[in-house]
Amino acid sequence: MTIEQLYYFVKIAESGSFTSASLKLFISQQALSISINNLEKELGVSLFQRSRKGVSLTVDGEYLYQQSKNLLSYYKKISEHFSTTLPLSGTVTIACNYRQKEYILSNTLSYFYARYPKVVFQFNLNERTEIISLVQKGEVDFGLLTTCYGKRFQNQISEDLTYIPLHEKKLACIVSNDSIYSKKNSSISINELKQHKIILERNQNYSEDIFYRIITHFNSEAQVIWADTHTLFHSLVKEGVGIGFTTVSSLNKNNTYTRSIPLKEKIIVSTGILLKK
Repeated sequence: MTIEQLYYFVKIAESGSFTSASLKLFISQQALSISINNLEKELGVSLFQRSRKGVSLTVDGEYLYQQSKNLLSYYKKISEHFSTTLPLSGTVTIACNYRQKEYILSNTLSYFYARYPKVVFQFNLNERTEIISLVQKGEVDFGLLTTCYGKRFQNQISEDLTYIPLHEKKLACIVSNDSIYSKKNSSISINELKQHKIILERNQNYSEDIFYRIITHFNSEAQVIWADTHTLFHSLVKEGVGIGFTTVSSLNKNNTYTRSIPLKEKIIVSTGILLKK
C-alpha cells in the first residue's frame, strides 16, 4: 500500500467515478483502475460498488476512506514542513509542442510554481519525432508525447523509453448535416472512410502526425485535404467536401452545421510523459 494509492482512492471516492477522478488527476482511467485493483487485492476486500452511474463506497471502503483522509492530512503537514525548510530548486527542461504547453501544462505548472517558486521550467518546443529524439539523447528531463492505439492500430514506443499516459480521448469523425452518415444516426467504420476525402487540421500540432498515420495505416491511397485553420477545417466539412477527424473533447457542441459520428473501431488518442529508462 502506498500514499499514491490512498490518494487516488480518496479522489475516486469524492468524485464518484473513475472517469471524473482520472481527469482531475491527469492520469489515464486504465492506470487508475490498475492501482485500485492492486490495492483491493492487497487488502483482500472490495472498496467500491461499481455501476453504470459510477461508484460508491462499500463498508470496508468507507472505513479506509476515513482513515486515508487522516493519514493524507498528516502526510501533507509533514511534506509542507520540510518543503519550507528545504525549498526545492533547479531547472526542469521539457520537450513538447505549443498545444501541449498551453492546454496541458498551463494549469499544472501554475500550481507547481506557487508551491516551488525556485524551480525554473524551460521548454523545447518541437514536433513529435524531435521530442522523441531529445528524450532518447537525454537532452531534456522529459517529453510530452501524443500517441494513439486501437485494436488494429498501435503507435509503438521505443524500448529505451517509458511512456506514462496522462489523459486519453476517443477519436471521432465530423460530417456535414447533409451527409448520409448524419441521417443514418449510426457509427462509421474505418473501411467506410476509404471512399471519402479526409480533412485534417494542420495547426493542431499532433494531427499532422497522429491522424495522418491512422488514415494512411488503413488506406495508403487516402485523399487527405489539409486545412490551415480551424475555421477552414469546419467550413470544408460543412460544405461536404470530406469527412473530418478530431477527438471527442475537441468537438464544438454548439455547431449546428456539422455533426460528430463515432467510429466503430475504438481508437484512443493519448497524451503522456515520455522518459528515458
